[in-house]
Amino acid sequence: MKRIRTMVAAIVAFAVPAMAGAQTLDGGWYQFGFGQAPSLAHSFSLTSLNPFNIRVVDGFIVGDRFQLNWSGTSTGMFQTSPIANNDGVQSSAFDGNAAWSNPDLSRGQRVFAAGTYNFDVDIIRNAPGTSGGGAFIDATTVVPEPATWALLATGLAGAAFARRKRRA
Repeated sequence: MKRIRTMVAAIVAFAVPAMAGAQTLDGGWYQFGFGQAPSLAHSFSLTSLNPFNIRVVDGFIVGDRFQLNWSGTSTGMFQTSPIANNDGVQSSAFDGNAAWSNPDLSRGQRVFAAGTYNFDVDIIRNAPGTSGGGAFIDATTVVPEPATWALLATGLAGAAFARRKRRA
């Protein structure tokens, strides 16, 4: 019985940080400015014990595009979506949530495995008639779905049942 309590305590110790709420870079959307493309717009490091999601979205004027490069636990890059409509038009997106919900603004996202990463956000295209601007980035931990918790509970119950049956 003592081993089962120890095992449950260990699982809870690792699971509670994931259930405690989304851990975010600076508490939510982070706004950054940039200059003429191509150039480095923003750099940061992030360490997480859980998988996490990074979202990058243009803000203010439609037309800027970005490339997110990372190194650390893994290495790679992604580019934000191409501009489909209203290139060079002032948007009404002056915060991260409004920008993310505006379909005209370039955006990109990716889920990362737990680990330590160094990120560089490069501006690869400026909106027409501009030589700089602003954008938003958001990093949040990925919280397991209820089905994942149910699978974990079923596995623990099965292990406890098998152990109890073996003792009898």
